[in-house]
Amino acid sequence: MLNFELYFAREAQSWSDQGVAFVRNQSSASARTLGRRYLLTLAQFRHVAQEENGGYKTKPVHITKEMLSGPPVPIRSDGWYRVLLPCGVDGMTPIATLTGAPEEAGPPVQPSDAYRCVIRNGLHQKYRNMLDSEIDDYLEAAIRRRAI
Repeated sequence: MLNFELYFAREAQSWSDQGVAFVRNQSSASARTLGRRYLLTLAQFRHVAQEENGGYKTKPVHITKEMLSGPPVPIRSDGWYRVLLPCGVDGMTPIATLTGAPEEAGPPVQPSDAYRCVIRNGLHQKYRNMLDSEIDDYLEAAIRRRAI
């Protein structure tokens, strides 16, 4: 559970020109974004960041171990998921995600049915007792949110 608000924005070509998920880069005590963690090496996390920002044919991303704790930090000058967002620690393991610059997101954009299905499946794997209707309500609330 992240204390950053989920929203949908942009129009992703790979998702039928519809919205994709981001989280605000300012935490809030009342914000609750359901998520899933994956244990990655720093090199694997850099690879994910590179792929989410245009792949290896574009400018590289810059992520150091020190950047995984502290304030949100840009990892490159462009790209949709170019902000590294530290989210805390679990024992000695830092928790971080990637998000966008909210001032560039624009208005809320409805995600495609296929994208919703991917999110729903991931949430069912982690939150086994959630009903589809609860997940749909959760996603609908996020869809209505403006980026800033």
